[in-house]
Amino acid sequence: RKLPLSRNHVLTAITSLTPSSTHDDILFVAMLCTGFAGLMRLGELAVPDDRNIRDYRKCSLRSSVIGIDGGYGLDLPYHKGDCFFEGNRIRILRRGTFKPAPVFERYVASRDNVSRMNPYLWITSKNTVPTRSWFMARLRQLEPDTQFAGQSMRAGGATAMAEDGSRPTLSRPRSAGPLTHFKSIFARTPSYSKRSYSTATTIIDPICRSQPLHLNISSIK
Repeated sequence: RKLPLSRNHVLTAITSLTPSSTHDDILFVAMLCTGFAGLMRLGELAVPDDRNIRDYRKCSLRSSVIGIDGGYGLDLPYHKGDCFFEGNRIRILRRGTFKPAPVFERYVASRDNVSRMNPYLWITSKNTVPTRSWFMARLRQLEPDTQFAGQSMRAGGATAMAEDGSRPTLSRPRSAGPLTHFKSIFARTPSYSKRSYSTATTIIDPICRSQPLHLNISSIK
């Protein structure tokens, strides 16, 4: 089992950015912050190295990004634990000194300079969706220890919230009636439980496909 990333890992990555940082450097840190705060797997942010098993329908779209007070949101179309193929809406909020929104805002501005025609949210300077090996090469520069890997973001985010004393609360899916019972996200539970949790740092709701989403970068603080 891989070790969880710490908050210090993420803060080190954030402070490593300078005004002259490249687009790819900003992309990596934005993905790291989003994965850590959003309890996301690397497979939900990047595509596999093997072209034969890539499914771009799983990639988040640029048009799904929204700015919310103190954070931002994006849609995850669907993933391997999404039994109903409804997708998730992921909202990431600031927590204490950890403020991922400024990094994400900077990435979006840089991303739009690379391409306004590419529909996908996460794109490299070559206008392609980042692969797992692309992300891991940069993670190794941040943390050479091979005990850390892609799943370390999700584990680290959950660990950080537990250390802060956060308790996951059940939220009511918009299409559901009574609250559905799930175990704590800090326990070893099926991944589909993710769709019905909201926490102080991350709020994850089923996508309401009838409501269009628009980016309002000015509202991200």
